[in-house]
Amino acid sequence: MKNIILLLMENETKTYHQSKNERKKIHDIAWEEDDECEVLGELVMRSADFNGILSCIKSDTCTNIKSKINFLKNASIYNNNCIVEWINQYSERFPKYWCHMKTLENLRIVGLLYLEKKLDKS
Repeated sequence: MKNIILLLMENETKTYHQSKNERKKIHDIAWEEDDECEVLGELVMRSADFNGILSCIKSDTCTNIKSKINFLKNASIYNNNCIVEWINQYSERFPKYWCHMKTLENLRIVGLLYLEKKLDKS
């Protein structure tokens, strides 16, 4: 499972870069609409959080596993109204960014499963 997480971490970065043109358009739409929901910011924060939490897997130095598990359990993109509203309204229009979102969510899920198994073994 460790290799899957590492692949997802790499793929999350790739899908982010591949969505560059779409992110520009998403930013422009948010600016025009003066929307309180800033989906780009929400996803950047999640990406930083997930990659930061799961970076311990690369070096097998995971500590505070219970707190990492609790955070990941509650950090689904589907638990955020801003993100869910964006998915409902724009995901078909911006498929590359939607792919990035799904990759990020998969990273969260697989990382959570990995940490839960690691906790069970300790």
